[in-house]
Amino acid sequence: MNYLPYLILLILGLSCSGPSDFPLGGDAGASIFLPSTAAPYLRLAAEDLAGDVEKITGRRPTITADRAACEPCIALARDTSSTEHPERFHVDITGQEVTIRGTSDRALMHGVYYLAEHQLGVDPLYFWSGLEPERRADLTLAPMSYDSGEPDFDFRGWFINDEDLLTEWMDSGGKRNIRYRYYGDVVNSEAMAHVVEAAVRLRFNLIIPASFLDIGNPPEKALVDEAARRGLYLSMHHIEPLGVSAFTYENYWAERGEEPLFSYYSEPDKVEEVWRHYAGLWAEYPNVIWQVGLRGFGDRPMWMADPGVPQSDADRAGIISDAMARQQEIVTEVTGEDRPLMTTTLWAEGSYFNERGLLDIPEDVITVFADNNSGWYWQADFYDTEREAGRKYGVYYHHQLWGWGPHLAQAIPPWQTGKVMREAYTHGANDYAIMNVSNIREFLPGLTASAKMLWSMEDFDGHDFLARWSSNRFAEAAEAVTEAYTAYYDGYALFGEQQMPGFLDGQSKYKGEGILRSIERIAKEGYTPPAPQTASKDGQPDPFHAALGGASGVGTTPADTLLYRLREQLAAFERADSLTGLALTQLAGVERQLLVDNLQAHIRIQLAIGHWLEAVMQAEAAARENKLTTAAELLNRAERELATAADAKATAAHGKWEHWYRGDRKMNLPGLRERTEEVARQIAPSS
Repeated sequence: MNYLPYLILLILGLSCSGPSDFPLGGDAGASIFLPSTAAPYLRLAAEDLAGDVEKITGRRPTITADRAACEPCIALARDTSSTEHPERFHVDITGQEVTIRGTSDRALMHGVYYLAEHQLGVDPLYFWSGLEPERRADLTLAPMSYDSGEPDFDFRGWFINDEDLLTEWMDSGGKRNIRYRYYGDVVNSEAMAHVVEAAVRLRFNLIIPASFLDIGNPPEKALVDEAARRGLYLSMHHIEPLGVSAFTYENYWAERGEEPLFSYYSEPDKVEEVWRHYAGLWAEYPNVIWQVGLRGFGDRPMWMADPGVPQSDADRAGIISDAMARQQEIVTEVTGEDRPLMTTTLWAEGSYFNERGLLDIPEDVITVFADNNSGWYWQADFYDTEREAGRKYGVYYHHQLWGWGPHLAQAIPPWQTGKVMREAYTHGANDYAIMNVSNIREFLPGLTASAKMLWSMEDFDGHDFLARWSSNRFAEAAEAVTEAYTAYYDGYALFGEQQMPGFLDGQSKYKGEGILRSIERIAKEGYTPPAPQTASKDGQPDPFHAALGGASGVGTTPADTLLYRLREQLAAFERADSLTGLALTQLAGVERQLLVDNLQAHIRIQLAIGHWLEAVMQAEAAARENKLTTAAELLNRAERELATAADAKATAAHGKWEHWYRGDRKMNLPGLRERTEEVARQIAPSS
């Protein structure tokens, strides 16, 4: 790997040591000055820096609180008199000293990791990429004077959501009491430690540590503890106002021998009791950003949990508004804070109600708009909502979106993320940004790009970023790697006015599963053209489905056009696979394996799913013509195509990643193969 020389050339214009360089390796014996008053998370960052130097030189700098004993010295200096932004930092390097200055311990932490990345050449995602810094006998730091400036987005966070692979990768971190088929275990706390280290190394400052997290369950609380250790702001899934999901509510009352309905409309006192209890548990942590809102089971509207809820949009939105106001009161009472940090995330029906002016969002609550469609465009309320003076606004963005995808295979190019997040910045929604990052490992380019743009949007260019990302990690084949990634990203078939993908991994699975059900019906009942359908009995759009209506991408595109566009995408991915193979011939070792893991495996998983869908679509066409033998043969072919996804997974399941895919429960490709075989057997005519 050639990460270090490239970065020094790029940022400093220097690549060799001189008389003014700062000696760090060999016999230099440098130390790190850390004030005794430093926050624990800043000490962890200093330990990380010492560990990075040790990886490179074999010698670990000492950490001392005695400034006089620090020689030569990397000094962390907090400037309490400064009025700068609390995360702004400065890094100055001379031949005598490295000084990292900032107005807060969090700013100093950012400076430490900036130094590690840009002078030591440490990939912030080293654990996930496998790219450790190069071993060197001598290490000198070139002179620099760097001012980070203020971050363009104040809160910059990760949402660990739909974390099926992460959950079962290592041994179980404990059991969850939850009526949800995808999760029975808690992410191992060691895995979470690697997640939060990566987040802070990329200078994110916020995390939602899990989906459906019950902080009253010790193994789940351990995930929150890991994040808090790193100084991250803590928040909650948008279905967990004050830390309470429907599952948490059930657990609370089950322990008390009761089973009240999960409904703020029908059981307000019961719901408020649980809110208050869990607010007390979360209030034990510093730096909580409280989520307010009201939803039902899973990720569904609250009225799906209580059929007695009024049916009008205004009444439903009024219940949500009342809940938010009460939640704000509870948090204020429990924390004793006059203005606790709070957000409400306008996902699905929240976006629908907000667009129509039906929600009353309390003052001091950050309004968070959502993309709802795999990072391609913001919902209408993002554009229609007038930004009021004194209020704060943010965004919720998906690198991963279950169940449309992407999930197992990344899809969103850095330039697309840059385009959408630039809109957030220019439209005054830059107080808060939370990014759905799922299992982390699939989205390494996207996460790195997001870190860059959220700190400095003006300086970000997606195509330039990809070229630099490739050069930093694949120096021997940078141009070939950039071309391969670009071919893959550009290979997705785009649909509709918004030009969004129609065959992400989850979209293809969802489409194909629907076709399998159609084939079963045709085999039993014969083919009848489907009648036009509406989203509700009275013909009016249901807010939940109306808000998510664009997420499928393909809309009402005719089947023959869909098949043609799918084949176009498959041809584009075959080309991307060929380009990746060419790049791999120029690489060796960990760089080669990273390209296999983060690109080739993704392309081949998508090829497997795409060819499966192609055969399933052809099988439906044959079934409609009552050619069931042909349809069954095509389904058998579809199953064989999907089997190649297991081969692709195997190439990325090695070493510490051996069990990475055993938690594949969301896409559940093994189950999809079984389902395809089952339908083939059902429709095959008896011999």
